[in-house]
Amino acid sequence: RIRALSALGDWPAAAVASGQALESARSDTELWGLLARAEAALGNHAKAHLAMAEIHTMNGVWIAANEQLQAAQRTRQLAFYASSKVDARLRELRAIFLQEREDRRSGR
Repeated sequence: RIRALSALGDWPAAAVASGQALESARSDTELWGLLARAEAALGNHAKAHLAMAEIHTMNGVWIAANEQLQAAQRTRQLAFYASSKVDARLRELRAIFLQEREDRRSGR
């Protein structure tokens, strides 16, 4: 359904449907991708970057996830609370990245 809405260019409906589907399938990277595409088409670039960050996080690509979160903040489309959540997520991802890098260096 989401792919059909996207193909028709009904981006508002595609974004809503993607968000609803993600309520029960938070780890579905394809749904996150569809949401990112719909939000970008709607001009909601911050939301598109946040969706892409989720994909990268699930795939363990911490640097790309970090870059997407920073890009979301640079859009200045986030309200204060959302921006604070992104700040917290950035700190969390940096800690994970640094821990994994340390583990690799020490052979763990």
